[in-house]
Amino acid sequence: MKRVAKWMFGVSTFLLVLLSLVMLHTWYFKPVSVNWFYTRVFAAFAIKNPEMISTLRMLPGWLDFYSAKLNDASPQEEQRTFDTLSRNLADLKSYDRT
Repeated sequence: MKRVAKWMFGVSTFLLVLLSLVMLHTWYFKPVSVNWFYTRVFAAFAIKNPEMISTLRMLPGWLDFYSAKLNDASPQEEQRTFDTLSRNLADLKSYDRT
């Protein structure tokens, strides 16, 4: 029994590390799938816009860390958002259309 528990712990640890590596690759580099790319772009945009999270009611009420915050409407943030969107568009165009 101890042998099976050790084996299962090793397999679950390996799967957890593999999942973490895939998530890190998806967040910081070009995702393997265009669907993962869309999810990454939406999540990054939602994290920077707490008003959108509140409006869409994306998270349950007990996870309320965002409702008292407003979006940054400064010209610098608009420029950063524009730069991010430009990079995301370039990444999107790099995917094979087939």
